Amino acid sequence: MKTIATIIIALAAMVATAAEKPRLDIYPISEERAVVALINTPSSKHEVTVKSESGKIVYYKQTLKNDGDYRKIFDFSALENGKYELSFKVDNYLVKRDIQIEKGTLKVGETEFRYDPFFRQEGDVLKLSYLNFDQNNLSLVFIKDREVVYSTTLGREFNTVRGFDLSKLERGNYQVVLADGSNDFYYTIEK
Repeated sequence: MKTIATIIIALAAMVATAAEKPRLDIYPISEERAVVALINTPSSKHEVTVKSESGKIVYYKQTLKNDGDYRKIFDFSALENGKYELSFKVDNYLVKRDIQIEKGTLKVGETEFRYDPFFRQEGDVLKLSYLNFDQNNLSLVFIKDREVVYSTTLGREFNTVRGFDLSKLERGNYQVVLADGSNDFYYTIEK
C-alpha cells in the first residue's frame, strides 16, 4: 500500500512539474557574475539574447543541440551601467528578465513571458491570434515577390483575434508579417 501511495505521489509531482511554466533564475555570485538557469523547458534548442535598453544586442547564442534545462555562469563585467534584457527563445515562447547594472551591482527584475502568434490558413481564410502583453500597436503586412500587397493596423488590444479573407489575392506564395514594434513574426501562406 505504501508503494502504491509513493508511486501516486511521484506521478502527481511529475505531472505538476511538467505543467509548470519555465522558470528563468538569475543568481548573482559576485558583483559582476551570475548563474543563469532556465528550468522546466521542453527538450529543444534555445536562443539566448542580452539586449541593451536601446535594443542593441550585446550577447547572442543558440544552443547547438536539443536540451531541457540550461545553466551557465555569465560575466557581466564588460557591460556598462544600465538596463538590459536577458531573454530565452524556446519553441513558440520567450521568457525574459530585466537586469540593471549599476556601479558594479546587479539587480534582477521579474520574469515575463511572451508567446508567438498563432497563424492558421483554412481555405481562403487566414486566422490570427496573438496575446499582446506589451500592448504595442500591431501591424500586419502581406508581401508577395518583395512587394507589399496589403497592410493594416490591428490596434493595441491585449487579446488580438482576427480573420482575413484571402479570396481576392492572386495565386502564389505570400509572406505575412505581424509586427508589434519590438518583434516581427513571419508566416507563409500559399494561395
